[in-house]
Amino acid sequence: ALPTRGREYSDSMWPTSALNNRLGCSDPHPGPPYKAEGTNLFFRKWVCSRMLKWAAYSALVAFLSLPASADIFIGVAGPMSGQYAGFGTQMKVGVDMAIADINAAGGINAEKLVAVTSDDACDSKRAVEVAKELLAMDVRLVVGHFCSGASLAAALLYQAAGVVMISPAASQPLLTDKNMWNVFRTTGRDDGQASFAAARLAKAQPAGPVAIISDATAANGAMVDRFKATLGKSMVFNVKPGAANFAEVASGIATNKITAVFLAMGPGDAGRLTSEIRGKGYTGVIMGNDALLNDAYWAKSAEAGEGTLVVFPSDAQTLIFARKLVTALRANNTEAEGATLTAYAAVQVFSAAAKARSVNNGRAMADWLKSGQHIDTVLGNLAFDAKGDLQVQPFTWYRWSKANFKIETP
Repeated sequence: ALPTRGREYSDSMWPTSALNNRLGCSDPHPGPPYKAEGTNLFFRKWVCSRMLKWAAYSALVAFLSLPASADIFIGVAGPMSGQYAGFGTQMKVGVDMAIADINAAGGINAEKLVAVTSDDACDSKRAVEVAKELLAMDVRLVVGHFCSGASLAAALLYQAAGVVMISPAASQPLLTDKNMWNVFRTTGRDDGQASFAAARLAKAQPAGPVAIISDATAANGAMVDRFKATLGKSMVFNVKPGAANFAEVASGIATNKITAVFLAMGPGDAGRLTSEIRGKGYTGVIMGNDALLNDAYWAKSAEAGEGTLVVFPSDAQTLIFARKLVTALRANNTEAEGATLTAYAAVQVFSAAAKARSVNNGRAMADWLKSGQHIDTVLGNLAFDAKGDLQVQPFTWYRWSKANFKIETP
């Protein structure tokens, strides 16, 4: 049998007995072939054997020339068990809703989409096995993985098989920095927060130098690099996570007449550092990455944290483009939280690429997406850069005030 997407071809499709009768080649003398006597009968059978071969060949060519109509399998790879299972559920809900809506509208070129879910438990080793399982099922897209480590482990296998992977949640910069042609994400990069913050400062044109204070972890180190690349000249201070105090850094902020500070560190350390900086008389802007949108920050900074600006991923549920879907989910007692809408958008992106190119040509779809095409989704109009990242990073600002935080409009 010859396996193809969604079907198999077998010998049973070619009924030679029917062809025998149709061509007048049925043996009038039952028994072993060519047992009947006479040269004429032998010649007739010789001719018939070749007619049968050509008839079968012609039928095969005609059959393969027909347009295929098969299911298109979409892999959903994420944590479906364990402590992160809730995130996997969000992904599955988003994909299932997208597939239902696309199928209701006619599918992709009249072919229906079908979801195939696999549990990687956010584990890199398990992610490799999941990738093999999904590829064995001939998936045309993988929505996943949720965790960055799992995504990195599986992406190379999908690339080798020519399959597009769109992560709705993996935010580690390395995922797209590897420049794999098949990798995309419908969420922001970790270091995209730094670019977002630096762009605001650049627009404000601060009177004095800007400082970036980092705990030098891999993720926050990437933010420092991105911040500097966007803003240009700035001072960098590194601190040790969990240090007893940050007096030296606080003094450096005051001495260098810093006008704005960006914190790339954990919430507890950031809260203590903010308290020490303000204690030294610093009155400038303090902003930080999404880790600061945590009660631990206010608990350690108290009143010193008043007015702190925090970069955080935009809440897609508030977008006008997602309103209909959010309402539909709530009607079923489900909230469009976390990766729900980004997973839904991933299927929309794939659908657009498959219609523009070929659902069976992953490279062609990927090239189309990375050529700057704009696609309408529940997240708004999306376009990807050459790495597979969103051209416009989906972040917004929150401001701490009186032990609470709220969205802040610059």
